[in-house]
Amino acid sequence: MLVYFQDLRVFYREVIPVSSATNRLHPRRHQSYQVLLLHGKSYTSQNWEDIGTLSILAGLGHRAVALDLPGYGKSEKDATKKMNASLFLMEVIEKLDLRNSLVIVSPSMSGTYSLPFLVDHPERVKGYVPVAPVETEKYISKFSKIFVSIHNFFGIILCMLN
Repeated sequence: MLVYFQDLRVFYREVIPVSSATNRLHPRRHQSYQVLLLHGKSYTSQNWEDIGTLSILAGLGHRAVALDLPGYGKSEKDATKKMNASLFLMEVIEKLDLRNSLVIVSPSMSGTYSLPFLVDHPERVKGYVPVAPVETEKYISKFSKIFVSIHNFFGIILCMLN
């Protein structure tokens, strides 16, 4: 599927929650999240599908969106290379209606996008799952002002890793 940031075409994959009536393995006994899955430099949204993360999250009752960041996978490259990463994520989140109980999973290179957004809009994020994100040194002084819970989401990450 496609969403546009200014004139830039951005590809994403989306799964919606499996209802508890049809999901006997994981009946909904927990809060439902909207999970934004970013990727590292050597990967794309396809990897989240290939390793089963998208279907696991849907099976656990969560809406999940895996994004191909600009210049990766099926997304267009930002020709100007002057994109405001925080504004980019904000607009994508708005256009995809990822407004409630948003959890961002951010491995490696995607820290270039997630960290500025987290610093600029901590109130928009219910949880943040950093996986060795780059550019942490740029934002470390601002982390003490941000309180984002990830403890409720931690069990889901463990399920994905097992």
